[in-house]
Amino acid sequence: MARSATRVEHPRPPARDDAASASSSALPSSRDIEAEFGLYAGDECDVEIDDEGDVRCACEGCARWKAYVSGTLGPPHPTWPQYEVFTREHMRALAEYLSKRARAYADEDEDEDRPRRRALEVLEVGAGDGRLSRALNDECAAIARASPSRGVSVTVRPTDDGSLGLARGDRVVRDGAPEPPERVDAAAALERYRPTIVLACWQPMGVDWTAAMRACDAVREYVLVGETDDGVCGRPWETWGYRGGGGGGGGGGGDGDDSDDDDDARRVSYEIEAAFSGDFETDVAAFRLAMRRDPHVAAVVNGSRTEKEDSDDADSDDEPPPHEKDGFARVDLKDVSARQICRTDERWRARRQSRTVSFRRVGKEDGRNDE
Repeated sequence: MARSATRVEHPRPPARDDAASASSSALPSSRDIEAEFGLYAGDECDVEIDDEGDVRCACEGCARWKAYVSGTLGPPHPTWPQYEVFTREHMRALAEYLSKRARAYADEDEDEDRPRRRALEVLEVGAGDGRLSRALNDECAAIARASPSRGVSVTVRPTDDGSLGLARGDRVVRDGAPEPPERVDAAAALERYRPTIVLACWQPMGVDWTAAMRACDAVREYVLVGETDDGVCGRPWETWGYRGGGGGGGGGGGDGDDSDDDDDARRVSYEIEAAFSGDFETDVAAFRLAMRRDPHVAAVVNGSRTEKEDSDDADSDDEPPPHEKDGFARVDLKDVSARQICRTDERWRARRQSRTVSFRRVGKEDGRNDE
């Protein structure tokens, strides 16, 4: 798949002391989760492929992992569904990244003779019950305490429209924990708070909030956590710029108007959305099947490309995907993503499914200071 104009960032976070580490001590370590459930190993798995090409394993270890992420394994394990399994390593890395970006934007403001900001509020949309924001607020506060001279304090404001009912789950609000996220949809939250940075974790399948993020002139960057490209978060084309014929990943593809391939990508997005039932496992299976059946996407999934498809892609690779047309550049945050664990990971699959990706407005701290 072509990935022109997609950068991969390899940040080197500063050393952390015990004070900065303590805030995430209640979260599991990714290594502990991997060891307990045997993730990414698959030595004991009995994998079967059905007639539709769906891959499954019914072994005891895989059943236990599915129970863990669905919240049915029982105490002391979480009793709520997990899409992203929040781990100490990922929360630390993401908080460090947001803090670094806040300092970069403060420096930019100062360079342009605007007042230097001392605080930056990140807006989280689709926050569910607010667990991610709470974990990041703890981590960002620890970073600020550990290095008070570094300048910009970061807080994360969680918002959610309540449509998926996640905020009504088993929230950890006992012992004086914060109230649920503010009940407001993504578009209204963007208009109300006009954030510099927006965060979305596991944007629902078939739903794209990123066009509204880019349309808000205050937004300089948005950060997406979840499956990317032909995965189950957002829409392949509108959210990620993924075009199944080979120009995916935010780097190639047409503008959605003049290219047959781009029309196909848009059609796949809408057909997948129309098939959703509301049950996560059922919808993931339907999504994977639709992506495999589409002739353009199948070329990527199965590796069966034709010369004509390659030629067509070469002709259209110079056309920008939606985020590039709107003046944003994609940056894959490799180190932030390194220890992510999510619901669609499998014991028998070596590759992690979830990633953290930044989209930055070009010309406003557009990624030149990546290290």
